[in-house]
Amino acid sequence: MLRVTAFGKKAGRAAQGLRWLARALLVTSFWASWWPVAASAEPRAVARWAANPAWVQELTPDLGTPVDRDAMRNGTYTLLHDTRIRLQGKTVERYFRHVEMAVSQAGVATLGEVEIEYSPEYQQLVLHRAELVRDGHVIDERKLATLRMIEQEPDSASRVYSGSVSALLVLSDVRPGDVVDVAYSLDGSNPILDGRFANHVRLGARAQARRIHVEVTSAADRPTLHWSVSGTAPAPTDVLVDGKRVLTWDLKEVRPHPAEDRIPAEFAVPADLALSEFADWADVATWASKLYPPAPSPTLTAKAEELRRAAPTLEGAVLGAIHFVQDDVRYLSISMGPHSVKPHVPTAIYAQRFGDCKDKSYLLVELLRALGVEAHAALAESDLKQHVRQALPSPFAFDHAIAAIELGGKRYFVDATWAYQGGSLDRLVPPDLGAALIVSPSTTDLVDVPLPPLLAPPLSEVSDFVVADTGTAKLRVTTTYAGEEADGMRARLASKSEADLSHEYLNFYEKAFPGVSIEKALLIRDARAADIVTVEESYSIPEFWRTDGQRSLIPNLLWDYLEAPESQRREAPLYLSHPVWLRQEQRITLPFAPEIDPNQQTLDDTAAKVTREIKANGREVTAVHEYRSYAGVVPVSGLTHHLQFLSDSRKQVGLDLTKQDANVDSVSPDVRSARHSHTSQEPDLLLWVATPACVGIAGVLIWGASQRRARVRAARKRQFGPSSGSKPSYDLPQHAQAVASLDAALGAFTHSACACGAPLAREAVAFSQVSYQGRTLHAARALCAQCHTLKRAYFQLPVAS
Repeated sequence: MLRVTAFGKKAGRAAQGLRWLARALLVTSFWASWWPVAASAEPRAVARWAANPAWVQELTPDLGTPVDRDAMRNGTYTLLHDTRIRLQGKTVERYFRHVEMAVSQAGVATLGEVEIEYSPEYQQLVLHRAELVRDGHVIDERKLATLRMIEQEPDSASRVYSGSVSALLVLSDVRPGDVVDVAYSLDGSNPILDGRFANHVRLGARAQARRIHVEVTSAADRPTLHWSVSGTAPAPTDVLVDGKRVLTWDLKEVRPHPAEDRIPAEFAVPADLALSEFADWADVATWASKLYPPAPSPTLTAKAEELRRAAPTLEGAVLGAIHFVQDDVRYLSISMGPHSVKPHVPTAIYAQRFGDCKDKSYLLVELLRALGVEAHAALAESDLKQHVRQALPSPFAFDHAIAAIELGGKRYFVDATWAYQGGSLDRLVPPDLGAALIVSPSTTDLVDVPLPPLLAPPLSEVSDFVVADTGTAKLRVTTTYAGEEADGMRARLASKSEADLSHEYLNFYEKAFPGVSIEKALLIRDARAADIVTVEESYSIPEFWRTDGQRSLIPNLLWDYLEAPESQRREAPLYLSHPVWLRQEQRITLPFAPEIDPNQQTLDDTAAKVTREIKANGREVTAVHEYRSYAGVVPVSGLTHHLQFLSDSRKQVGLDLTKQDANVDSVSPDVRSARHSHTSQEPDLLLWVATPACVGIAGVLIWGASQRRARVRAARKRQFGPSSGSKPSYDLPQHAQAVASLDAALGAFTHSACACGAPLAREAVAFSQVSYQGRTLHAARALCAQCHTLKRAYFQLPVAS
């Protein structure tokens, strides 16, 4: 489907909201009370057919030159995109023409329906052309095509309702090789802009484009028109025609950028043209101030007095106001007509207890003013962040609104849509927005929204494994969330029951440890004033070791951040999540002293760093991993090094353990010291005699080490269980064998010999009882007297009636 829109950036964005609530009743009551005219029989939007506007001089697309099929994308090839904008008097007229070829059947599906999204509150849609060109013949689709006006909300999942309408033009009998030629106009502009104009126009193309033409005509009675281009595009011709300023971009053979993932927002693909009749940021701030005028009311004054009485200090009352707006006024954006930019009245938001980012920010600002605190709304861009400074000054340069608070000589930035935020006023984590425009007539420029430096990892996890000589294990996991991580976890806990969260965690560990069960209920501690949430989990693991006696532990917190992008040969920089700092510690207490070489390792590049430390103390092994980002973008010039860093990190992180015989003690330090002392007295003779033996032993050890490494690599591949084609084996709890009695289990277990061929003695078998997925199982274990391999199997006895 070819989908076009009359809008630039959408105003408003759903932040952390309660998206799980049903919206049907809410929207119904909203329409009935706020927009009763919507229930009338009159349609909200209509479209009509008419000839091309007289002021548009049509271009002739090149239909004769064969299309390069290798240059198509989504089965389409663009022959012409023509955009005309005329600014004259108080009117804004826009004309669009799209001429595209359906190169394949996939292109037919893409171009067969044309969807035009616009706002009927202030725009009129006029259709001019709908044609198919097939083998040089023109087929007029105006009577063959079906036109439907659809009131749909594509962002409803994010609780955003814009009131936009889509005109859906379904073409008839489109075939591969057809050229689809559609033209239409949109007349009118948002009255909230006070007669000025601002918008975005695409200069690049998603598919190969033979020609892209953009022409903007501005009459002398209009404010000065400013423009800027993000991405790669030449400067326009800028001429006066009959006293009118005409800007023209006429681009030929525009090649699209490769379809790449994780592209930074500031790297415009395709090229984007911004147009604005606002002179600078001060001009935008002055205009926006009219949308957020002081709005004192007895209702808000009474609420402010209530907050002041409930808090011992003014700072406490301010924090109470913040929590009230964040937690008790839910997020819902009804951004229709002027309210796509203009907030609703604060008393209305207070009464209905819902609003979007600009509504909630405005309400918070007025509550704070009622407390005697200076506060203003502020506008920001959640994707561009600090790069909004390079944007053209315009109301549409922003997609989010927050509150700026002045108290005690300090400035605080608060996101009113950020539910369940914790911390004192001085410790509130500001939104990660980079820069903002404070809505005030005195504002002259954007200001920084600084993030506090990270002094410790906001997310850390400690996993304690205690492994018994029978192979069972206990696992306790303690995860600490601080700052923004705590706020996010607090919101998650509000949306899930502890039972659902516990089940989710259990399924995660089931992948690595089949049969794992919960030993204790989740223990959740929320110190909201300190903005710290702690979650403790306790599990019982029926079998720590895999069947080959190996166990690989991967630091899962870090793993996703070490994932390479899908597109590795790139033209665009690589986006990284930033700032990120994670710490994961895994402590394993074993029934034997493992053969572990303590070591420290650091892998880094200019964008991120990974540290890995392995420590051993007797029977306890500790692996500590950290990941920390240093930049949000990897430039193309640094991509090769960063990809190597990711590859090396994924290879190096983790801890590999091999099961050893718990009955064989390691050589004590005293014995090793005595042996060293004895051999050092006769070094020459012993060296001469022992050299051939040492060479032979070294060869054996090297061979053994290579085999161990091979087993470790195989264990890593098997970490999450056997492949789907593996045969069931009784040495796993999910494949427990049903038997009538323990004696029958003993007979079945000793009936088969060990893999080395040696028989298993009945007196060497030990049974233990384990719990697996609500079932009671009996685990049989025996150490082979010949090869010292531990053999195991699981059995299930009949349940007593």
